[in-house]
Amino acid sequence: MGKLDAFEPLRTTALRALRWSALRNWISQLISIGVVMVLARLLSPGEFGVYAIASACTFIAVAVSDQGFTTTLIQRESIDETDVHTVFWATQIIAVIFVLLIAATSRNIAEIFSSPELGWLLPALALSIPIMAATGVMSASLTRKLDFKSIASASVYSAVFGSVIAVITALMGFGLWSFVAQTLTGSLVGLALFATRSGFRPEFSFSLERLRKLWSFSLFALAGDLLGQVSHRIPVLIIGAQLSVQNVGMFSVGRRFVELGQQAITAPITQVTIPTVAKMQSNPERAQKVFLNGLQIVASLVCPIMICGMIFSDQAVAILLGDQWSGAGTILAILAFAGIFECFHWFCMSTTIALGRADLRLRFVIINAFAIICSVVVAAPMGLQAVAVALAGRALVLTPVALLITRLALPMSFRDLTTTVFYIIPALGFLSVVAVSAEFLTSDWHAFTALAAGCLAAATVYCLAIRITAPDLFYRLMDIIPVSLKPKFLGKE
Repeated sequence: MGKLDAFEPLRTTALRALRWSALRNWISQLISIGVVMVLARLLSPGEFGVYAIASACTFIAVAVSDQGFTTTLIQRESIDETDVHTVFWATQIIAVIFVLLIAATSRNIAEIFSSPELGWLLPALALSIPIMAATGVMSASLTRKLDFKSIASASVYSAVFGSVIAVITALMGFGLWSFVAQTLTGSLVGLALFATRSGFRPEFSFSLERLRKLWSFSLFALAGDLLGQVSHRIPVLIIGAQLSVQNVGMFSVGRRFVELGQQAITAPITQVTIPTVAKMQSNPERAQKVFLNGLQIVASLVCPIMICGMIFSDQAVAILLGDQWSGAGTILAILAFAGIFECFHWFCMSTTIALGRADLRLRFVIINAFAIICSVVVAAPMGLQAVAVALAGRALVLTPVALLITRLALPMSFRDLTTTVFYIIPALGFLSVVAVSAEFLTSDWHAFTALAAGCLAAATVYCLAIRITAPDLFYRLMDIIPVSLKPKFLGKE
């Protein structure tokens, strides 16, 4: 057997894991879309804005509580039970400290954003921080085993329970409390299911020596995760402070739909790529091939979704959210353009983590955070659309930087990188022409009919173009689909 053949069982396991991870993300995103559709008609943009601000503070606290340890548990070649229990107790202690800190400062934060509701919403949401920290450790244990089937079922069930509770409480008129109910219910159900699937039971086994060893790697991961969370959430906080919570609501919902499209594609591929590439660190040639294949799949799936989001944004907002959200259509279109390039950033930086180069990821995160803060601060006085345009420009400019940094961890030629994406450009051109034509020809149709017809026509042309211009890529995409769901006419002849 050749050297690369030894990785064939790993390839099969990774492909199976990718299918489960993709299924989990697609179902979760569909649930999220359904919940947003319902809540958008029951709650105001201002209420969504208040929740977005509180959620930003909470997730930053979760990132700090994690300390980058869960990434370390996934990346390290070997760990034992003492490592896992040490990480569990360390993250729990930090999480509890943040719960108390948020409770003590919530009124001050509410005054900064001129939103009294934050005074009680922040402490309520903060209760989920220790729960999320514990779940993260259990999820890391399953990720190391590439057991994405268990992760998928636990994630989907927790999303379903949380979403049902959110809709029921919103229909009963509880307003912002519906977000609290969704977060806490989903977190608790997820904790119970992940504990069952992983078999993890906390034991008081704590080692300062192990903690220091883990910290030597997680320090870079922590800084990267923290800056990543801050840079991702800072636009919400700046918009809330300089504009209004209504503008925060418009921005956060528009970005939420873009993220749903990103996460449905990039997240499952990334979640599988990290542990797979981590096992190939001793074989750079194989790791490079996995990276380039993953990058091509991400580009071939994310780009058409985002282009359709740009073209059909007004119809999508009208159907999914209702008339009170009409201003979110333009924001969605601009952020969808940014979403194309942000997916490349995400995938590239995840690969550097898998290769044990968290320091390289930290460099990019610092550059990205600085660019986001500067662009939002400068653009905010000119309005919400200016903020969206500034963020899109930043995403475009930093894409070559992300690729350059990835080359430091995994040497490859620019020819390999450009060729990887080049094959899908003709298909994207056909898709864009068909989508724009459909949007023009169906301008007098009902929004739902126009959206469905336009997306169906664009998707059909794109799939046919990919099969003709890049058949190898087409069949790799078909490999992701379980055999039981794959139409016979799509199979390889």
